[in-house]
Amino acid sequence: MKLRAYQQGFTLVEMLVATSIFVGVITMASALLLSSIQSQQHVIAQQELYDGVSYVAEYMSRAIRMAQKAKDSSCISDKWQAVIDEGTPGGSLLFINSKGECQQFKREVDAQGIGFISETIGSGGVSVRLTAKNIDVKAFRTTSFLESEQPAVEEFPSGKRQARLTFTIEAAARKGNPATQPSIIVQTTLSPRQVNPGN
Repeated sequence: MKLRAYQQGFTLVEMLVATSIFVGVITMASALLLSSIQSQQHVIAQQELYDGVSYVAEYMSRAIRMAQKAKDSSCISDKWQAVIDEGTPGGSLLFINSKGECQQFKREVDAQGIGFISETIGSGGVSVRLTAKNIDVKAFRTTSFLESEQPAVEEFPSGKRQARLTFTIEAAARKGNPATQPSIIVQTTLSPRQVNPGN
């Protein structure tokens, strides 16, 4: 008598169950990987934004701390330490730098509608972009820097007065979904290193 060898295999139902489980596991793994990549991109954009705005704020702070009082009115009035032009869209700050030249920081908008902080040194100087192209500066605000105004001036026992300036930069990263783009507001208060003689 001959015995027939039966081949055993998977039934159609077993194959469908195994395929469904495999597809489910792959879908969950893909979603987890995609979420990780998006999270990493957001963190990188946030770090680039923080680094870029921090650099500009520190650069501006160093220049402003070295500001001098105007000796004549060729750049700004000799009664002022600096001029804040609120009429400029986004704000502007004009002062005499450590080399005795007019220096200006202001917010400008490029052809794509992206805001940026620029610097101009000297009368008729070329405007130089300070913030990176992947950063959109939404606002640049400054407080009064006038020598005679309160509370922007601190009186010392020696009779000398010191002006103070606060500037704020509000910016957002230009990467990714506009609804989830990282944003930052940096505010710095400082004063020139030279104490101005009291009047």
